[in-house]
Amino acid sequence: MFSVLSITSCNYKPGNSSVEGKMIGVKIYDHNKDFESLINDWKDMGINTVFTSPQLFSDKKFRTITRENEITSFIILPIFYNREALQENPDLYAITKNGKQAKDDWVTFVCPSREEYRKSIIDSIKTIIKELDPDGISLDFIRHFVFWEKIYPDRTFESLPNTCFDSTCINKFQEETKINIPDSLKTENNIYEWIKANCLYEWVEWKCELITSLIAEISKEAKSLKPGILINVHAVPWRHDDFNGAIKTVAGQNFSEISD
Repeated sequence: MFSVLSITSCNYKPGNSSVEGKMIGVKIYDHNKDFESLINDWKDMGINTVFTSPQLFSDKKFRTITRENEITSFIILPIFYNREALQENPDLYAITKNGKQAKDDWVTFVCPSREEYRKSIIDSIKTIIKELDPDGISLDFIRHFVFWEKIYPDRTFESLPNTCFDSTCINKFQEETKINIPDSLKTENNIYEWIKANCLYEWVEWKCELITSLIAEISKEAKSLKPGILINVHAVPWRHDDFNGAIKTVAGQNFSEISD
């Protein structure tokens, strides 16, 4: 199974597009190895770009046939969604304002301020670029915890999850902003309410910078290995005023900063 995407970019010039600047993409994570039929179907549909998993793109035959057919390749890289890392070390979980691990159905999130984890992600991406040489990388789950597909229009801001309130994030926030959270606040919800009342702007800016800075670091390292590599970010499709600005206050995605 695969899903089809249509993306217009003034800087994108795919090798197999009939309309310059038009990206017709397909998203696929696995396949039954009949790549010839798959590619023929894509060509019939006008598809010129594939967004795929590292596992599928590791198949040499798949890489070869996409290149032979001038299909631009993006490897999808889940950043803070990492079930394996969390199973190995549950201490990595982001913590919600209610003191719970960041879980919703199958979506589980790593705390975004863990420097060792962030470095491991960058190292992993560099290895993928060196070994598989994709045309682009597609950064998925590079945000704070929220299962946005299950957030319906009738939800309120306060009903949304909010992270991360583990000791690593709280300590880093205080250290980097010079804001002191009272020691008397013992629960995550108490800390959340105090931040909301006293320094929400600084908190949101700090949350967004955790995401923006990692995107910048990944981009820098990727382009040092392959200057022409394409990079895109999976954005939560919320407008700036949806759920009282949750795109920044909850997801931590500042589009104006990310696009720079």
